[in-house]
Amino acid sequence: MRSPKPLEHDAATAALLAWYGGGGWEAWVAFRQEAEGLLAGFFGAYRAFAVRGLVAQTVEDVRKCPETSRFDPAKGTLVNWLYAFARTRLDVRLLELAREGRNDALDELYKLHRPRLVRMLAGSVRRDDLDDLVDEVLIRALYPRASARFNPSEGTFKSWLETIALNALRDHKRRKDVRARREVVGLPPLEEPPASAESEVEREAQHRGVIRSLKRKRTLLLNVLGFSAEKIASLDGTTTQAVYNKTNRERDSLRQEHYDIECGEEKSCPKD
Repeated sequence: MRSPKPLEHDAATAALLAWYGGGGWEAWVAFRQEAEGLLAGFFGAYRAFAVRGLVAQTVEDVRKCPETSRFDPAKGTLVNWLYAFARTRLDVRLLELAREGRNDALDELYKLHRPRLVRMLAGSVRRDDLDDLVDEVLIRALYPRASARFNPSEGTFKSWLETIALNALRDHKRRKDVRARREVVGLPPLEEPPASAESEVEREAQHRGVIRSLKRKRTLLLNVLGFSAEKIASLDGTTTQAVYNKTNRERDSLRQEHYDIECGEEKSCPKD
C-alpha cells in the first residue's frame, strides 16, 4: 500500500501515552496535532478519491478505540498503528466510490489488497490456480451486493476480505476433491445448475464493471501502455510467466466478449 515512509515520532507517542495515563485534554490536543500531520501525508497520496475529512474521522476513531486496541509501544511503532486506522477509512471510502461506478476506486482496491491475498493463499493452492482464486476472492468481495454487507463497525475491510478468502479456499478445495473422486470412479464432471434468467441479468448488471476491470487490467498494461511483464508481476505479487499466461486468457476472453457484442447469435462475423 502506498504510504509515507514510517518514522519515529517521540512527541506524538509521549502525548498519546500521557493521555492514556490521564493527562487530560492538553495531552490529547498535543497528540492530535502530531497525528493530523502524519495522516495528512498518508491520505495525500489518494487525493483523487475525495479523502477530505478522513483525517478528522481517523483521529476520532483513535480517540474512541477500546482499551484492547490501544497503542502499545512493545508491539510496534505509533505510525504503523495509526496508519491501520487510516487504511480502514480509506477502504471504506474506496468501496463507496466503487459502488457509485468509479472504476478507478475499484482498481485501487484491487491493487491495494491483491498482493496480500496472494501471500495469504500461496501456500494452500497450486501456482496454476492461485491467480484465478485470488481474482475470485476480489470479485466476490467487490460485487455491489456483497460489498454492501461489509459493516465497518464490525471489523476492518482487511479482516472481512480474509474471511471471504478462507471461504473461497474451502470451496476451491471442495470442488477439487469432488472432481478427483468422480474421476477415480469414472463419472463425468458435474454440471453447474442453470440459473434463472432473472438472476443472470441481475448478476451481470451488478458485476459487469468489476469483472471487466479485472480482465482488462493486465492486457491494458502489457499491450497498450507498454509496461513490462516484470513490472506487472511486481504490482500483482505474482510471477512473470503467470502474467503472460493470465494476459493471454484475458485477451481471448475480451476478444470473445467483443465478438458476442458486435455479432450476437444471429449475425455472421468473419473469423480470424
